[in-house]
Amino acid sequence: MRSRSPGRRARAAVVLALAAVTLLAGCVSVGMGDPVAGRVGACHALTRPEQFETPSDSAPSVRCALAHTTETFRTGTVPAVFSGDARRPAGEVRASIQEQVCPAESLRSYVGARPSDSLFGLWIVAFLPTQRAWDAGARWVRCDVVHTARDDALEPVRGTGSLERALESSRASALTRCYRQRRTDDGALSTTGTDVSCASPHTSRDVNAWTTTSIRPQTQTAISACVPAVTAYLGAPPAPDAVTVVIEGSAASGPWSVRCAVVEGR
Repeated sequence: MRSRSPGRRARAAVVLALAAVTLLAGCVSVGMGDPVAGRVGACHALTRPEQFETPSDSAPSVRCALAHTTETFRTGTVPAVFSGDARRPAGEVRASIQEQVCPAESLRSYVGARPSDSLFGLWIVAFLPTQRAWDAGARWVRCDVVHTARDDALEPVRGTGSLERALESSRASALTRCYRQRRTDDGALSTTGTDVSCASPHTSRDVNAWTTTSIRPQTQTAISACVPAVTAYLGAPPAPDAVTVVIEGSAASGPWSVRCAVVEGR
């Protein structure tokens, strides 16, 4: 089951599903070796790809000061419409549960994102009880955030320390989206670019504002439309060459996505 970064945009605003914590994290057991949803702020050292694909995680949690790959940012309960199912949810049902219980805005709040912050490399995975615990009546959902090396693939980064309010710290650059664009012959930035974390060399920073259109817009028209968002980000009107856009699409008839960014020139 695939997850996506909640900072990616409308087409990838949320991600998909998995679950559990441990006695080491101060949790109590519901019996039969299956932990309850656990506590917000608990960390987990999942490393094998299959651990992110299975719907349950009953491995012990670890101290966040130690190397880990996921952190619980929210816990909840399986929505009533699904709680009566005899089988533990899978596939599209799991995805629907995650969207309802682990919304991207909850993650943004947990990491301390401002409205202008576009998150990079943060995926949501939601875990559910094991089938045995589900049969016994457990209906919790554990929402974890995973810091990944890429925004388009779940490649977990083993890190230390909590991600809570991380965007208010020196770690913010590694968790926010920037672009690497080439210079055109006239010195302007290209309207195509590679997504990178802002900790990497980049030419512009995404200000978390975008539009979609069925027709590819003219560059200057797109830039003009992004001036208000960049003004809000800077707190003042931008210089004429401080606004850039990244335009994405694959067909003449669209849809096209126009991402607003402020030039940083690194």
